[in-house]
Amino acid sequence: MKKIFWTQLNPLERLDRYIHTLWLLVLAVMVLFLRVEFMLALFLSGVLIFTAYLEYKSIKKKALEFEKQNKD
Repeated sequence: MKKIFWTQLNPLERLDRYIHTLWLLVLAVMVLFLRVEFMLALFLSGVLIFTAYLEYKSIKKKALEFEKQNKD
């Protein structure tokens, strides 16, 4: 059975799923630049990318700790 909910995933699976959902961020940034004024789109895309980067670092840290724990 596939795990469909975020809470059912272990940290390694969360990292993998998060990386795959970053394509949605790319799409959102492209839509911003097409539909919104340039300076506003630049600011909002910067905020989106910065928060995605921080979330990625957090999830990756947890995944590395999980992998280290399960290796032993």
